[in-house]
Amino acid sequence: MRLLVLTPKFKRALRKFVKRNAELQQRIEDTLQQMEADVFAPALGTLQTERQTRRSSVLLLRL
Repeated sequence: MRLLVLTPKFKRALRKFVKRNAELQQRIEDTLQQMEADVFAPALGTLQTERQTRRSSVLLLRL
């Protein structure tokens, strides 16, 4: 299980996005909860990058 750190800038952007797309709010919240449980779950569509030194990942959200 990972701890997601939501920055103030992300939270502001999320609030602004949800104002325009209210029907997606629940899906976004569900996706964030799934990411906390397993960031590489197949349903999330995440890909691990080749740079293993930083253990980076690319996130492709399907909304």
